[in-house]
Amino acid sequence: MTNNQSISMDQMNAKINQLYRKLYTIEQKIETKADDIVLTMLLNQRNDLEQLQSDIVQIKKEISRSPETDSHHIIHAKANNNTKKRIKVMPFPQKT
Repeated sequence: MTNNQSISMDQMNAKINQLYRKLYTIEQKIETKADDIVLTMLLNQRNDLEQLQSDIVQIKKEISRSPETDSHHIIHAKANNNTKKRIKVMPFPQKT
């Protein structure tokens, strides 16, 4: 477009509407991506909680099978490596 050419109001409005549509599409994609990320995080946390619950059940079984007189009996639970990595990346505030 040279300096001697100009666009009509209709053309300008059409271009502005086109930009609005593109912006709306981009916003929708961002919202969808954010929803996908949150869903993935929730599913990972749910899996972690289910694993912890399973570990607790196993520990309870081991405690119930151990002799009551053995006060030095120690049970070790193995932490999930995925959980350790995520906690380092996204630490949660501790309640005081």
